[in-house]
Amino acid sequence: MVKVNSICQIYQQSLELSRTIKSFTAIKESIKFKKSELVLSNLSIKKLPLLAGFLANFPSKDFLRIKKISFNKCLFFYSKHSKTDFQAVSQFLGIILSKFKNITHLDLSNTRLTYLPDSITTLNKLEFLDISSNGLESLPESFANLISLKILLLSNNKLKKLPDSFDKLSNLHTLYLNHNQLTDFPVSILALSQLSYLLLDYNQIKYLPKTIAQLQNLKHLELSNNKLIQIPDEILNLGKLSKLNLSNNCLINLPKTHQFYLQCNYYWLYSLSPHKQVCCILYHDNLLSDWSKIK
Repeated sequence: MVKVNSICQIYQQSLELSRTIKSFTAIKESIKFKKSELVLSNLSIKKLPLLAGFLANFPSKDFLRIKKISFNKCLFFYSKHSKTDFQAVSQFLGIILSKFKNITHLDLSNTRLTYLPDSITTLNKLEFLDISSNGLESLPESFANLISLKILLLSNNKLKKLPDSFDKLSNLHTLYLNHNQLTDFPVSILALSQLSYLLLDYNQIKYLPKTIAQLQNLKHLELSNNKLIQIPDEILNLGKLSKLNLSNNCLINLPKTHQFYLQCNYYWLYSLSPHKQVCCILYHDNLLSDWSKIK
């Protein structure tokens, strides 16, 4: 475990260590360059200062050409680490990421993150961010600074809500929030007019707001394995919707409209939109009983 007295002192020491063969040997297997991509693997908390120092010796042109960085499965965030350790890791990560001014893709999945370092929210050119399969319980309000973000993967965390500032991510078109601990539909999502793909399955959501119709570009909506009791009629106003998964909920009825009808296998439900597009809805394993209302 890293003992932190002075972040600057450790950083300066790592600069010196990075010039030695011993230091390079310790981290060379963890660094791979692939054209415009930097892949980092098997990094522990002890190796992070060495990496920061090692990269400090790289020519600036090498940093500028990097567009993608992956920390996938670098286990340098542990819940057993102290607050001081986390601050050190966050600052070192900030030092590393500050070198890469042009990155558009960042993969921090499977790194055991429990908090999101502020340094990540300064990457205003970021278009793709994967922080899935971690232990995140919340996101900072500064997350709204990621104004270029188009794809955000937050699956398999412990999120119970989203920050109010989330509605500032106006370029977001793909959002994965499945396998979290949401109990309410995140209303800040409703302002994301470009959103096309929204995964909210495996949460604990009970109700959908009628204002869901605001998501006029939505094409794919996953809501299976929640606690939904009913679906608002307004969902029929999503003219571009091509797939809706409602399976494994507690539904007792569906939108009361003649537009819905069932196929004989009772597994797929179809709706014809005003634009003659076909919407495929999976709804099995619910509590639906009065089929006459939807035939």
